[in-house]
Amino acid sequence: MIGVEKGCGRCDNDKNCHECSTDRCNTVELIQTHHLSCYTTQEQSHYDFCLADYGCIIKKIGPKEWQFGCGICTGSEPCYQCNTKKCNKREAYLFCNEREENGKERISAGCRMGLCYISVDITKAGGDMATALKKYTKQGCGDCPSYTIPCCTCDTKQCNTEKFYKEKHYCLDTSGIVQECISEHKGFCYYAVINDNKGIE
Repeated sequence: MIGVEKGCGRCDNDKNCHECSTDRCNTVELIQTHHLSCYTTQEQSHYDFCLADYGCIIKKIGPKEWQFGCGICTGSEPCYQCNTKKCNKREAYLFCNEREENGKERISAGCRMGLCYISVDITKAGGDMATALKKYTKQGCGDCPSYTIPCCTCDTKQCNTEKFYKEKHYCLDTSGIVQECISEHKGFCYYAVINDNKGIE
């Protein structure tokens, strides 16, 4: 949090200092007029004033963790920066690709759900992946709409792409639900016959 100092006198060319010349004019409203304020929590319950040259940022620091506040996005880490008052809202950072079956992909205006999804119905396409991606793909904001169709979620800007989907691997579980497999399975699914009957002796 940025500290505040107030008093009598001039600023001496400090760009984080602002002058006024009426009685008791150096109030918080003076800072609000001259300094950018940014949210410091995802819930938008707290905010802080930024030093000059800083913007409002949302930076991803974990699988489902974000840091909110003043700063500058640098490097290749997932980070969103904006430069207007309290602009670093979670939904401003998360834009999802949207598409209905057989429709055109477009970018959503912002997602309050915290997740994007892409769902590809290979069964409708007769097992042909290229046809399924072209005609039977749904994309949007939120969790997967169905667990009987291969689907995956992500939580970064415009992450729910065909490329993202193709990097995943899916298998059916015993109850017929489609599950996303971890990399240790190396692209394999299995089907095992289990029978306690020893057979005819």
